[in-house]
Amino acid sequence: MIRTNYLLLSVFLLFLIQSCGPGIQDFEKPLTDNYTLNRASSEDICISPKEGWSDDEEIIPLKVVKLNVFENYIIAQRLESEDEKPYDNIYDNKTSAKDRYDYWIIDSDKKQILKKLSYSQFLMKLDSLKIPRNIKLIDVYEY
Repeated sequence: MIRTNYLLLSVFLLFLIQSCGPGIQDFEKPLTDNYTLNRASSEDICISPKEGWSDDEEIIPLKVVKLNVFENYIIAQRLESEDEKPYDNIYDNKTSAKDRYDYWIIDSDKKQILKKLSYSQFLMKLDSLKIPRNIKLIDVYEY
């Protein structure tokens, strides 16, 4: 009887411990000395400073889908949200629009962000920053 109770208590505690932490697929990956890729859920994938941030000007908000790093630059492709308007506060939970992307470039040394670039604007910025156009953006789960 005592052995059965001990076993049931152990199973309950194990279940409780596993259900209170982050999900199995949640992660935080370093990108540069100053920035990390953060996944808190399938819809909450962003790039932020390692030491945290005080406003949305310092991050690439949800939902980052592809990225790469070239020297001190972080290059990212982000899935736009359906109800997003240009230059609004977009860190709220919003439904992602299928197949609508924008591009972001962070200079991690200067903490400067070029945001919400169209593909043509993105290519022009790559050229002006001397980042190779053939840089491959990698899926966040493979990075």
